[in-house]
Amino acid sequence: MSKARFSLGHSLERTRHRLALLKRHITERPAIRVGILIVVIALIAAMALHFCERTPNKDIEPENWPYASYLGTCQQVAILLFSGFDVDPKPRYLVSWLLMFFCLFLGICLLALITADLASLLISAAMNNRGRRRVRLKNHVVLCGWHHSSKAIVEQLTSRDNKPRKKIVVIDQEAEDLRLVHPDTDYVRGDPTEQESLALASTDRADIAIIPLDYSFSEDILDSRITLTTMAVKGINPNIYTCVELLQPANRQHIERTEADEVLCVGEMSQMMLGQAAVAHGVSRLYEEVLTFNRGSEIHRVPLPAVLAGQSFRWLLNEMNSQLSCVLLSVERNKKVFTNPQGEFILEQGDHLFVLAERPPRRLARLAPK
Repeated sequence: MSKARFSLGHSLERTRHRLALLKRHITERPAIRVGILIVVIALIAAMALHFCERTPNKDIEPENWPYASYLGTCQQVAILLFSGFDVDPKPRYLVSWLLMFFCLFLGICLLALITADLASLLISAAMNNRGRRRVRLKNHVVLCGWHHSSKAIVEQLTSRDNKPRKKIVVIDQEAEDLRLVHPDTDYVRGDPTEQESLALASTDRADIAIIPLDYSFSEDILDSRITLTTMAVKGINPNIYTCVELLQPANRQHIERTEADEVLCVGEMSQMMLGQAAVAHGVSRLYEEVLTFNRGSEIHRVPLPAVLAGQSFRWLLNEMNSQLSCVLLSVERNKKVFTNPQGEFILEQGDHLFVLAERPPRRLARLAPK
């Protein structure tokens, strides 16, 4: 019995609490407050109209004169207030006409207020749903987080010289605040370490995942956060190509266990670039120019045509420089890079070339000797 009473009391208390929350939600809305104020003003105007028109003409029976009672006057004002229809019978005095026009104006204001509040509710509902719907894409790029470097990454990936162009999906907790107006860019609101957010971004059908450092976290957990994100991405799509940014060189061994495809260690890269800049002055400006899209030449990775297999590196270097105005830098073979190889380096089928050019070189097969 006591248990049943406790359950009933708990249900009543919960219902009372919900009703109190609903009441507070309704009364705290500015539109509700202004609407109540408009209705109160209309009731005051109806009272004034009643005092002006309460005595009917001699040829009209009192029961047929709606302004004879305050309730009847309120009914006439309500017709104006909520519908704007013409009232009958019409008032007789100028002051009454002014009061009626004032009530008509209040009705217009009330209608506009209701429309604006309803529109704001619909927009809020739409905004709350933005970023939480599955992005229907395939072979796209998933950018895990919107951080200090994300804008530059998006600009490079959406560059007009970057072909073929890919769609980009950004996953971030504050995605609804991002001003992503590029037609090739979409977003998902969520945490890139969570499977649900990755699923909404169609990570299982993506080609590339970029995982930059998020400096909103402390340096102690930056690399751990990157490792968790990489594990989550690889867990939902083992074949996706992951480009990962790392802070500490000592943590490279941990991120490599996640089978990340490319790891760029900020600390390690900056150390090597500083050392080279001290020896070869101006090398940092060279790196900046080469790695920036839409400015001069960039490094492009292109497959070696089968007809060029068996040719030497030096021969292809001369042919590409003389006929295509580009420079052959390196050859990638079995995930190893050979930069300016010395001696008689023979190209093999399946190699990829790193070329310095303003645009990716096309139709390399034309260079094959006749």
